[in-house]
Amino acid sequence: MLCLTLLSCLSPLAALPVSSAASLPEGQPIASAADFEAMSDTGVYYLANDIDFSGKTYARNAYTRSFRGVLDGNGHALLNITVSSTESD
Repeated sequence: MLCLTLLSCLSPLAALPVSSAASLPEGQPIASAADFEAMSDTGVYYLANDIDFSGKTYARNAYTRSFRGVLDGNGHALLNITVSSTESD
């Protein structure tokens, strides 16, 4: 659910220019799938690079709480996320 929520929020951010090293966004950098998985639901984060989730599959109901933090796409993307579900909605 978090992945789906974040994907819908990040789409408009993908068109933003990449920040220079002199003006990094606020928060903790997210540079890998492991960093993404370790995010708390109320933290402040930014993508440090594109993150490829190839080979990982997440259950649709893997997250029980909504993400209420901040994730700045910083001009980067979450790629190849696979979410599986047995539900038909």
